[in-house]
Amino acid sequence: MALKAAEIRLLGEALGERLGGRRILRVSLYGERALFLDLQGKGEGRLALVLDNQEPRAYLADPLPRFKGVEGHFADIMRKELTNARILSVSSLNEDRILVFSLRVTNAVFKEERRSLVFEMIPRQANLVLLGEDGRILVSHRPGTLQEERPLLRGMQYVPPRKPETCLPNDVDFDVESYFDHCLGLEEDLRKRRKKDMFGSLIKGVERKIRQLERKEERLEEDRRKALEHSGDGMLGELIYTYWDEIPEGTTLFQKDGVEIPLDPRKSLSQNAESFYRRAKKAKETARYSERFLEEARKEKEELALALAQLEASDEAGLEAMAKELGILAAPRPGRKERPALGSATLPYLVSYKGASYLFGKNARQNDCLTFLYCTARNHLWFHVMGDSGSHLILKKDGASEEEKAFAAELVLLASKKEEGDVMCAFRKAVTKGSVPGEAKVREFETIHVKRISPEAREAFEGATRWIPNRS
Repeated sequence: MALKAAEIRLLGEALGERLGGRRILRVSLYGERALFLDLQGKGEGRLALVLDNQEPRAYLADPLPRFKGVEGHFADIMRKELTNARILSVSSLNEDRILVFSLRVTNAVFKEERRSLVFEMIPRQANLVLLGEDGRILVSHRPGTLQEERPLLRGMQYVPPRKPETCLPNDVDFDVESYFDHCLGLEEDLRKRRKKDMFGSLIKGVERKIRQLERKEERLEEDRRKALEHSGDGMLGELIYTYWDEIPEGTTLFQKDGVEIPLDPRKSLSQNAESFYRRAKKAKETARYSERFLEEARKEKEELALALAQLEASDEAGLEAMAKELGILAAPRPGRKERPALGSATLPYLVSYKGASYLFGKNARQNDCLTFLYCTARNHLWFHVMGDSGSHLILKKDGASEEEKAFAAELVLLASKKEEGDVMCAFRKAVTKGSVPGEAKVREFETIHVKRISPEAREAFEGATRWIPNRS
């Protein structure tokens, strides 16, 4: 629920006590509607300003691992103006639902200036406006247009929104710690929205291409159906020659034994027969090409569907880390189709045994995608052969038993083409991506020694199937 004006006043007082004198180290736009300011000094290390339409919010939290911020003019100006700024005070404005962060910055010629970051925490109208020392607008998240009642364009004097006539109560019960906890509980929605902001255009592009291929399939199916209707026209040409003497001159239709032969009276019988032969030949070629193109379209659509399933199931942080490696954000080269390098080649393998799921890769790309995109639950177990290259294996289960861990160790040996040896077992949270594809760094692990592979593990491994996100 959105805060009332009196609650925002109390929030401003609490933020002012905690933030006064602290310096902003890094400014990042986390998605299109969330500005994160990493702070220097003790206490909570991140100020979050979220422009949610239903519930605008400002709160303090621990900093997040480094991430790639959303680019754009607004983000560029915020980074330029606020990086290394010092927060002087926080207060509410005009007894309304507006917070003002007073800042001191050092400009390009090393002169100190004042800035004001105005956060209008008004549902459906939430906005962030950065003001210069003279109160003029430097940048606004939602600038509007000159035709609007209150445009917020660069260079214009800032005017607060019209205060509602309804008197808002001042005697409210507001606990700032409970409010911060509530805001933290909503960060999962922020992460989902950020993924949509960062990769939504790519996902929509894949979906659009799938729809295009579906329409292409329909057209090819129709072409194939029509072609098959004329694939037997050669027989009509044969009938013309067979019953040449029985066909009246200038007739438009000849019937024989229930077969109708349409004729063009402007052509001779031999020309009519040759037309049927050519039509049959063309129909067979069209059917053949339609079959080939139809198969290609189906394969391409299947690959794109797999890519879409993998994108939707991927961990957002993993996608960011591997974007360049997978080529999913880079601009396509001229003449090259725009699509992510995800598909059947990046799908891991699945073994289901006694109620547990074991997923493993067989090459570097599958290993990377498995460990850092699809199966990133922190408390699931990760397996790899000791001291050698080989498969990554994830045991997708909380609280795995010793028997399941031993079975996973046997499977990862088989996937790595080994019959015995030591296997490292670690929680997924202890595994980070290395500098080259397929490489992983492990902080803590235990060792499982396998003397021989059991028949059950060998049989299960041989029956492994490809794992498709959200389908198994």
